[in-house]
Amino acid sequence: MPSLGGQARIILLGSLSVAALACCGVFAGEQQASAQTDSDPPLINGTAVNSPSANSSASIGDDQAQFKLHVESNLVVVRAVVRDSQGQAVKNLRKEDFRLLDNGKEQVIQQFDTEVRTSASSNHRSIPAQSETAAPEHFVALYFDDLNSPFDDIVRVRDAADRYLAATIQPSDRAAIFSSSGSIAVDFTSDLKQLHDALFKLRPSSRTGGTDCPNITDYQADQIVNHEDPDSYAVAVDEAKNQCHMLLDSKSAQIIINDLARRILNQSLWQAQYSLQSLNELVKHISDMPGQRNIVLLSPGFLSG
Repeated sequence: MPSLGGQARIILLGSLSVAALACCGVFAGEQQASAQTDSDPPLINGTAVNSPSANSSASIGDDQAQFKLHVESNLVVVRAVVRDSQGQAVKNLRKEDFRLLDNGKEQVIQQFDTEVRTSASSNHRSIPAQSETAAPEHFVALYFDDLNSPFDDIVRVRDAADRYLAATIQPSDRAAIFSSSGSIAVDFTSDLKQLHDALFKLRPSSRTGGTDCPNITDYQADQIVNHEDPDSYAVAVDEAKNQCHMLLDSKSAQIIINDLARRILNQSLWQAQYSLQSLNELVKHISDMPGQRNIVLLSPGFLSG
């Protein structure tokens, strides 16, 4: 099959909701999707590179204030069936047997694949051959945000993904599983057992700890540090006194809560940028595949900048 390209899409599934992150149509030209930062970092629902250190406390510098996703592809899938004078399909054709023209101008065939089909009987339509001979036509990558997902969310989306793959994977489909931490990476395959085993190895891999008391969320930390929100600050102080049993005066409480909020915010932003960089690598990887390509991003949400 001569091919010159297709489409790439990113589909975003939150653990508790479904939202579209981006739809990247990749055509004969160039498009780019960029994740932009604002003074008030929004929450987005729902990304392999080197795994980060668990104790890293790197902050986001000015040179990292913007992160851009850029993908370029010039491949478009062109399917063809060649028949002889008796109406029979011609076999053993090669790339050199074809010429591909676009508005009268000959194009280079970058990739060439053949698909073998067998007929069940004269009374039935042709059916695809077994998976080992079916040419891949659809690639889907499941990307789990294990850096920001609690265990309950991972279990829920893991089980849903397992059912989805078991019910929908066809001989010409290829699926892959990746995680934002890089701990899980199964490249495109039609082996359902391999995919199932990888899904059930997923675990939370947060680099922000989660054992601090008071337990300040990344959004709450942003409200305290960047917006001096009195309600977010009051909630943290109340938890520190009543749940963490800290004996704090007003000055001590302000110092402790602000320092903790700043550390959590910096770590959360660094973690989010790492997740987006990993997603960028996945977008580049799947862009090299022929046919229809989809990325499904599963995450409860994280600060985007």
